[in-house]
Amino acid sequence: MTELSLPGEYPGVLHFCTTRAFGNLSLGCSEFGNPLPVRERLARRLGLGLDDLVMTGLVHGNEVRRIESVDRGIGARDRRVLAPADAVFTTESDLWLLMTSADCYPILVSGPGCLGLAHAGWRGVLAGVLPALIEAMSEALGLSTHTLRVGIGPGIGPSHFQLGPDEIAQFRERGYGASVLPDRYVDLPEILAGQARDAGVGEVGVSGLCTYAEPGRFFSYRREDGKTGRFGLAARLLPS
Repeated sequence: MTELSLPGEYPGVLHFCTTRAFGNLSLGCSEFGNPLPVRERLARRLGLGLDDLVMTGLVHGNEVRRIESVDRGIGARDRRVLAPADAVFTTESDLWLLMTSADCYPILVSGPGCLGLAHAGWRGVLAGVLPALIEAMSEALGLSTHTLRVGIGPGIGPSHFQLGPDEIAQFRERGYGASVLPDRYVDLPEILAGQARDAGVGEVGVSGLCTYAEPGRFFSYRREDGKTGRFGLAARLLPS
């Protein structure tokens, strides 16, 4: 399988989460295959062109950016980015958004006439990047958070994600102690799903797929000591 859909229903949204077999999507990891033909193939699956892509720089924070048609093409063919941001949203149907990953969680947020993507590793989880995206979309578009749906894609699972004592202390301080397992393993998707529910979203889907545990299916930064490519979550709004 070269691609998969996130669990749940996302009316008006076309999305794909790619697997390793689809190819490397990161411009910064070209030694794992030229990403441009891979991106072009994904763009065709979304019914758009590569120059309709928008991708931002990923900095493991909680910055949210609204994307409009004038931003088309930023990050598509080179590493120039709109701005450092781990979450973006749009109401435009003539472009597509991409988040790449290799253990961090790609997340889709959709609602009436809107679409958002977020990228959440453990730092982004603690920074609240998903709640920040939900709040930004709700406030900017005048939507009740209950109308939003969240899909959490593949990422490193709790059986393989271990942190040091200092990092674990940060999770406990933020009230996430229940998601800290024996031997300092952490259940990030459980925290993310809880954040979405606490924000009042109407539906939350979790893929349950672990990037570390499936070397034939996903790139994994930890499993491969940082020397790996990137899979991606790509999405667009369909014209109404």
